[in-house]
Amino acid sequence: MIHDLLLSCLTQTKKGIGIKTFLDNNTIDHFIHPCERELFQEILNIINVLHEVVQFTLLLRLNEDERCKKSLNEDHNIEDLPHGFYLINFGKGVEAALEEYYDEITQLETFCSKNKPNSLALVHDALQAKLPILLFLKKLIFEIQVKKLHGCTMLHSLHQHSEHGDFQLERITKIVMKPVKFSFFSSLAHWLIFGVIDDVFSEFFIKFSPQDDSSLNGSCSKSSVNNTRLNAGGNCEDYIWQYEINLSQLPGFLSTIVAEKVLFVGQTVLVFKMGRSFQRKNKNDHWENKRSDSSGDDIYNLWNGKESEFLEMGAESFT
Repeated sequence: MIHDLLLSCLTQTKKGIGIKTFLDNNTIDHFIHPCERELFQEILNIINVLHEVVQFTLLLRLNEDERCKKSLNEDHNIEDLPHGFYLINFGKGVEAALEEYYDEITQLETFCSKNKPNSLALVHDALQAKLPILLFLKKLIFEIQVKKLHGCTMLHSLHQHSEHGDFQLERITKIVMKPVKFSFFSSLAHWLIFGVIDDVFSEFFIKFSPQDDSSLNGSCSKSSVNNTRLNAGGNCEDYIWQYEINLSQLPGFLSTIVAEKVLFVGQTVLVFKMGRSFQRKNKNDHWENKRSDSSGDDIYNLWNGKESEFLEMGAESFT
């Protein structure tokens, strides 16, 4: 029975089927000694915390239609559905943080299968040691859901949690943050190197605000490429100045001065990008041709083939 209990600890199922098999019958009365029932109940509580964390990661794996269907079946508000690339990578970070837990349970399962008889106290002590991590992950998820954090604001929240007095929780936070940092650095690199922002969910601290559509919702904004083709005006200079700082997504670890410098670098890349195109295009239709031209050769020429060095330098700063 201990083996079955350990298997339920490894079961990544939202409904916790492995646990229900213990609760829906008279297993406790027949197989659990009265002195161990309290330990058994504490084990169930720990596993329930695990399933709440796993539930969140499983939901992030689904596409938008599957999420809506699952949320409707569970009486959840569709507006509260998680969205965004940062949040998806946050789920990957949580899964990475759970790997140590699964490794511990796997080793315990192997030990129990080779050494008999075994006590529930052994399982309880092993799970109890991982309980602070599970509760901490649950706290992170709860905070993100309640405050509806996404994008750079979520990264800032994780950054604050990384400054923790507990070394173990600080290490777990860094594991969770690593994929989220990758999303942030990817957006930053695309803007600094190519002058491009592909930010469908308005997660980055720089945004494109078309002058002819002031009512554009941030969560439904298009990528910079689409905005270039659909919303840019006749004056390319006006188009460049339509990029601005997204204060709602400005992380606390970046000052407005640094954000303005990042914005300026990307705008400078756009200036060179457009200047090269103007040299090749006819003056009568140069702007229309520029909007339809997304040749990568000109962008790479701006960095003289050294964009990979910039990426490596930035990646080292985020590890």
